Amino acid sequence: MPLGGFLADPWGQQVVRNCTARFLGNLPMATKLVVLFGFGKNGSYVNEAERVIRTVRGGDWRRLSEVAYMWIGME
Repeated sequence: MPLGGFLADPWGQQVVRNCTARFLGNLPMATKLVVLFGFGKNGSYVNEAERVIRTVRGGDWRRLSEVAYMWIGME
């Protein structure tokens, strides 16, 4: 199932939010780079992952390309 389809379901939304908050919410000070791999159909994984992480992390975001973005907001 594509990430967008998973996020269409309320249960899927909660799972993704919980995982994102747990694993990307409070990164150690030593963290300088986070790399996520996945494309999905027409970049859907990249777009949906960005949307979810923005919700959890906040910060200053910049889209670099169709498959890459950067956010500034490390603790």
